[in-house]
Amino acid sequence: MNQNKDQNYRWIPLIVEGIIVIALAVIFVFNNHLPARAPESVSTAEPTAEIVSSPESAEEKTPEPTAEPTQTPTAVPTPTQALIDPIAYFLNDTNQERYAQWIRDLSGEAPVLINGEEHTITTRYSYAMFGNQENAMAAQYLLEKLAQWVPQEMITYEPYEYHDAMSGYTWYNIIVTFPGTVYPDEQILYTAHYDSCVALTDVNPLELAPGANDNGTGVAALLEAMPTFAKTSFEKTVKVIFFSGEENMMQGSTAYVAAHAGDHITGVINMDMFGNDPADERCFEIHVGTLPESDPLGHAFEAAIRDYGINLTYDYFNYVAYELGDHTPFWRQGIPAMTAMENFTTDSTPGGCGPRPYPKNWHAPTDFIADVNIPYAFDIARAGTITVLRLAGAQPFPE
Repeated sequence: MNQNKDQNYRWIPLIVEGIIVIALAVIFVFNNHLPARAPESVSTAEPTAEIVSSPESAEEKTPEPTAEPTQTPTAVPTPTQALIDPIAYFLNDTNQERYAQWIRDLSGEAPVLINGEEHTITTRYSYAMFGNQENAMAAQYLLEKLAQWVPQEMITYEPYEYHDAMSGYTWYNIIVTFPGTVYPDEQILYTAHYDSCVALTDVNPLELAPGANDNGTGVAALLEAMPTFAKTSFEKTVKVIFFSGEENMMQGSTAYVAAHAGDHITGVINMDMFGNDPADERCFEIHVGTLPESDPLGHAFEAAIRDYGINLTYDYFNYVAYELGDHTPFWRQGIPAMTAMENFTTDSTPGGCGPRPYPKNWHAPTDFIADVNIPYAFDIARAGTITVLRLAGAQPFPE
């Protein structure tokens, strides 16, 4: 019986060893296959070790390959549209020969086409122009030319009534309006008279009054400005006005001032007869008058000459008021205005023109382009247009 008991006790060490082996195996499995327990606190002073999974788990959890990320193409910026300064455009576009051709057309040097038919404009006397004479179709010529640059709705053929000792008449001013985009109520006027006359002669002005200098030079200045103005937007409203009746004591401009009494006119640049310069002295007159509000206009004209290197000198009159021009009706209503004119009056200023030359061909049947100093007149015309572009706030436009 004791022998059996001893045999039973022999198995106890084997069982204990088995239990130990099994326990170690369990511990090994748990240590290698269960996630490690996070420490309760991690010191910020030392970096934590990277946890590396076992090779077996790495094989089980290898992510499937993904496609290479595509790069978003860099957006191509829209190119900035090139803009051109209107004064630079004007100076590049304006042409002395074209300027002279306007004068030739308006003074009867050669036939012109009006409504597809040839006509020779031998006079621009207002009585002749608005009496439907075949030789006096300057208004129709201007209307047709202007319509080549601007829409018809921008052109106004504005009538006014004129009465002399004999009868009453309907005469017309021609107005081209460029509405302002920022200050539309403020107006800059660029003006010249398109009528002509002869006086102190036996020649009938209904037949012959060529007016190449008086005032073909001024009208040509406005026409040369039109291609640039047609491309330009202005901060202020610009009105280009061709007055009739100037040779009958400023009838057209007087009627205009009366009809537009409610307009806010901030400046008038008037261009009148500036081609007589036989000695090529290149001096002219700026008539500002005694209205102080007109001085900024005269100074703007001076600045255009100076800033753009135009070879001109001038008398500057703000202490006397020459009244025989289309600026005068504006002065009478307190509206700032100035006139550019050749060396014509007997007044002078220090450093200015000095004695005037004889006013050759003034109101004469011989006022033809042959006696007009075209380069001199063209430079005064350029200064006038630059002045208006600046005063009205001309904006750059696409090339």
